[in-house]
Amino acid sequence: MPFLQKIFACSFVGLIFILPSAFAQGDKDASKVIGVDQCAMCHRNEHNVWQKTPHYATFNDMHKRPRAKEIAKKMGIKGSIKRKGMCKQCHYTVQGAKEKVISGISCESCHGPAKDWINVHNNAFMPKEERNQQVDAVGMIRPARIYNVAANCYQCHTVPNEKLVNVGGHPDTSLDFNLLTWSQGMVRHNFFRGRGKNMAPTQEHQRVLFVIGSALKLEYHLRGFAKATEKADYSVKMANKMKEAARELSKVAKAVPEASEIKDMLKTLKRVWKIKLGNEKAFLESAEEIKTLSESFVSKYDGSTLGALDSMIPSASEYKGQAIGE
Repeated sequence: MPFLQKIFACSFVGLIFILPSAFAQGDKDASKVIGVDQCAMCHRNEHNVWQKTPHYATFNDMHKRPRAKEIAKKMGIKGSIKRKGMCKQCHYTVQGAKEKVISGISCESCHGPAKDWINVHNNAFMPKEERNQQVDAVGMIRPARIYNVAANCYQCHTVPNEKLVNVGGHPDTSLDFNLLTWSQGMVRHNFFRGRGKNMAPTQEHQRVLFVIGSALKLEYHLRGFAKATEKADYSVKMANKMKEAARELSKVAKAVPEASEIKDMLKTLKRVWKIKLGNEKAFLESAEEIKTLSESFVSKYDGSTLGALDSMIPSASEYKGQAIGE
């Protein structure tokens, strides 16, 4: 019996099928990174929040942690973690041709290198719609682009490296990572919409984040599974996380049957349920289909018609840390 078939004997929303379980961090051109100080000139409140988060602290302490040193040793990384190896991809912001580490996970880690869009973004005299179109075209990932921002989270919080997990002993995923509870806790910095206060998400917005979080969990663990070459810790954990996500999405599909994208995601997975480990192309194609369906979902739904999901959505007491400046 194929590996995935053994793991995913499940029943979903009237359909009985068996589920399976890019990634590299998005193509962030270090030559176009300008650094957090330029962002802080206008976004002082956001900068202050950032300085109180693990995203900021990693610059000073990650390379000192015994666990990080242990993983680096197992991976054959010699010398400073901040200067060499794969750790820089997710744990820091790098700049220039030599990819010098300049900070922890910062503004441009999430919103894209700013060189090409910073001046347009700052142009208050340009009509908003025109400004948004221009910055989108040159790589800014605006907060309103929910899928794109959230996908950036999953590119690092889901570890895209089989050897790093199987050999290095690195976790496959960031603990209990959840898009809604983590994005709305201590890292939240929604001061622009809140006119100086760190505005909490509306119930409608929470519904969309909840759905997209489950969809991205499925997509990115599928991408991870696609890269797996052996039945070991990495592939098993990727598959199990996919199972969790598929269960979440099946509940969503049952609660809001009009959201056809969710049903289509599950159908997409049904097509690859019997495919064996090592068929990277087929799994990545399925992940791309799920991506397209997620983008379609966020373009069609603002959350106002998704009230049936409210009983599933985590409460504010479950957020990862306390938001600052509410």
